[in-house]
Amino acid sequence: MALRGAILALADQPRPAGSRKLSGQELYRVRIRIDGVAWRIIYQVRDEERVVLITRVARRDEGTYRRL
Repeated sequence: MALRGAILALADQPRPAGSRKLSGQELYRVRIRIDGVAWRIIYQVRDEERVVLITRVARRDEGTYRRL
């Protein structure tokens, strides 16, 4: 599945081209399109611990960024 591959790729490159830091937060987002559907992977990078913490994986809609 393409979504799983995008998540696993964050282990090697936590800030890939096209990723963006969300304003006012310590979160990043990556966009991915699967079969014409836009998805967002919202995650946090903890450099000191060498951890990428996935916060949310959601279809892009009005509620994607709520309650982060």
